[in-house]
Amino acid sequence: MNNEEMANLLLTLCHQTDKMMCTYIEKLEKRFVTEGGIKERMYAARTGYRQEQDAYQHQLEAENKQLKAENEALRKKIEELTRKP
Repeated sequence: MNNEEMANLLLTLCHQTDKMMCTYIEKLEKRFVTEGGIKERMYAARTGYRQEQDAYQHQLEAENKQLKAENEALRKKIEELTRKP
């Protein structure tokens, strides 16, 4: 390869690299606009996790209340059965 061919090859590589970098930057800009920055994504993840935990907590509390009611009904039934000789 002579000097002119080498220069053309390097120039072509520079243009390809520039195009790839411009495309990557555009992609990052679109992602930032649609998804927000790192702080916004961290906040969304944190609040999403908390909401899941709150929903699970409420589900467990409702189940606990139901089981207590069942337990009380069964105790009353056992008490009734033990009273009748």
